[in-house]
Amino acid sequence: FSESNVIKVKFATKDGKREMVVPGQYVDEHHISCKSPNFEKHGALEVNVAVSIDNEPYTVNECAYQFYLNTSAKKCVAFGPGLAAKNEVGRTYSFVIQSKDSQGHYRATGGDPVRVEIKGPSGEDQPPAKVEDTADGRYRISYSVPVAGDYD
Repeated sequence: FSESNVIKVKFATKDGKREMVVPGQYVDEHHISCKSPNFEKHGALEVNVAVSIDNEPYTVNECAYQFYLNTSAKKCVAFGPGLAAKNEVGRTYSFVIQSKDSQGHYRATGGDPVRVEIKGPSGEDQPPAKVEDTADGRYRISYSVPVAGDYD
């Protein structure tokens, strides 16, 4: 790559029917950086990325880039023994949250800011649940049951 004030980065579907162009920034002779465009209206898909410098034609060499839709909390599902109605006091339990995107598809990567609040029998907050990101779209949640009663 060469230094320039006019760098464009094109993200295009493999069939060429949908594309978005964003400004790029020269980093060094091997790197251009840019912010990826919001492709959410097109869904999660793989696109080709090409670069144009000084309004020259886009590079012939393309690289693949995978768009993912953002996680939608209301579409996620939780399962596991930690959600059972009767858990013993003094033990640690766990369950799994499977993240899904806004179209209801399973997410295959982690990195979401997951926070779990557990309310005890008298409505007070309990010690924070431990959230483990398994980096595959799932989050393992562990918590303790300090006193008997109903938890939310």
